[in-house]
Amino acid sequence: MEKIILNRKDLAQIFGKSTNTITAWLTKGCPLLPKKGSELQFDAGAVIKWREEYLKSSDAINAQKEKARLDRARANKAELEYSVMVVNKVDFALMENAMTNLISACCARLKSLPKKIAPAVFNCSSIPMTEAEIRQQLYGCISGLQKMETEQFTKQP
Repeated sequence: MEKIILNRKDLAQIFGKSTNTITAWLTKGCPLLPKKGSELQFDAGAVIKWREEYLKSSDAINAQKEKARLDRARANKAELEYSVMVVNKVDFALMENAMTNLISACCARLKSLPKKIAPAVFNCSSIPMTEAEIRQQLYGCISGLQKMETEQFTKQP
């Protein structure tokens, strides 16, 4: 079988690449025939064989690079998750103390309701008036709880 000799322009056309790409391939090991005059000469069969081998090794290298990139991404993700966990770490003892204080305040207010409601309800002449008075007292109690500052609940024991 006879060699098919091509110049750089023809080789670029066959591969669908630019002549600059063909020149770059030379630095990567693309086989070149001895020059005839000033024009570069290529054996098409040798270049095709070289390109297949280059792409195989390139794929292996790209796969390694991709694996390394994926490993870096996983490491970055793990580091980010750890940072979020540290930032969002809850002091459970402080939280327990705050909840205990809040529940105690709620209980104290609710326990005081009968003493406040009884005198007001005593003077009511109808069920709707009684319901309205009880509702007013309950809403007042709830409003008072809502206005309490969170600092009251987060004091250390």
